Amino acid sequence: GAHKPSPFTCFDAFTQMAPIVSLRGTEEAISHYQKLRNEITERIEKGIAAVENERIRLLWDNIPVWYAMRDLSELFERHGACLVADTYTNAWATAVIDETHPMESLARSYLEIYLNISIDLMYERIKPLIKLFDVDGMVMHSNRSCKPYSLGQYDLARMVREDMGIPVVIIEADMVDSRSYTQAQIHTRIEAFLESLGR
Repeated sequence: GAHKPSPFTCFDAFTQMAPIVSLRGTEEAISHYQKLRNEITERIEKGIAAVENERIRLLWDNIPVWYAMRDLSELFERHGACLVADTYTNAWATAVIDETHPMESLARSYLEIYLNISIDLMYERIKPLIKLFDVDGMVMHSNRSCKPYSLGQYDLARMVREDMGIPVVIIEADMVDSRSYTQAQIHTRIEAFLESLGR
């Protein structure tokens, strides 16, 4: 989150996506997220950090590597790195539904999701995340199973580096096929990236 230290990581957010995906618009989803908001507020008030001794704040891009979330979460945590924001959990909708124009509003909501926009618009959505969450670097998952999300990532990484001065690392894996997850190589790449941040 934007609070320092962050009470919540993107890995936490990924595990909390089920209601918005499968129960969108229901009272159950609303209740779930109200409870989650209250828990996060309580963590902030009590000074409970998601990553003890947080010293590096990162932005994650793309779908998580679902089967390796624990592995990656623990790796970042060991280095005091907290993934404070991501592009995936807010990729499902961008607009509040206008009840006076529900069909048009729903159509706009789905047409403007992250996967359906240009690289330039993706960059325009990433910029405020970098600023709001005060990130030190960005981790991009080049995901073999989701080409629409991964297409253009190298250009996007260049834009973030050149225009905002934010270091970027790209890891190659797959969101569901663990055969493409080379743990040693990915760990080495991430550790070198974190070391390069010099914090």
